[in-house]
Amino acid sequence: YQSQRRFETMATSLAMDGMNALFSNNDPTLKRIRGAGLQAVDRIPALKAFLMSQAAGQSTSNPRLLQGLNPG
Repeated sequence: YQSQRRFETMATSLAMDGMNALFSNNDPTLKRIRGAGLQAVDRIPALKAFLMSQAAGQSTSNPRLLQGLNPG
């Protein structure tokens, strides 16, 4: 299970580090980029739904154990 989840765990960790760096910075250019990105996500329902499903861990690539299925 742990080896199956290693990539997603690392990707999530890197994404959260990036988000933390982006949102804890007061640079005016980053503020504009941040605002534009948030507006884009809000205006594109398919992108918003995709990001929400990814954040909720609802991808179809989940290991059987995570899906509540027998690992056998």
